[in-house]
Amino acid sequence: AKAWSTAGQHVCEGCQMFKISNPGTEDSVENREYNFAYAQFKRMMLGREDELPITSIDVYDNPNLERRYRRNIESFKEAGVPTSERWVFHGTDPKNVKQIMSSGLKIGGLETKMMNGSVHGHGIYTS
Repeated sequence: AKAWSTAGQHVCEGCQMFKISNPGTEDSVENREYNFAYAQFKRMMLGREDELPITSIDVYDNPNLERRYRRNIESFKEAGVPTSERWVFHGTDPKNVKQIMSSGLKIGGLETKMMNGSVHGHGIYTS
């Protein structure tokens, strides 16, 4: 489990949200999470950073989902499935966050209704 230096806001069973608006300079989970997300987003914006200034970053932490994810990674490795990881961004309506953080992302068109079309087929759309 991550050792957060501040208490998070309860979102759902086993899940907390940490709003980080001023990460500071010390070595902490909050700073590492903020800096990583900030750098990923800025890199994705490719020179358009000023169009969407970052005022805070919300980090959701659910150790149960993290354990489930790690077990799936191990199963993939055992089955010879590649397990390279990549950070992505998934946009959603704020009302969906509690459901996503309690049970994980669902495959659109199969496990849940597609909300914004399916031009590339069923799946979880990210950027």
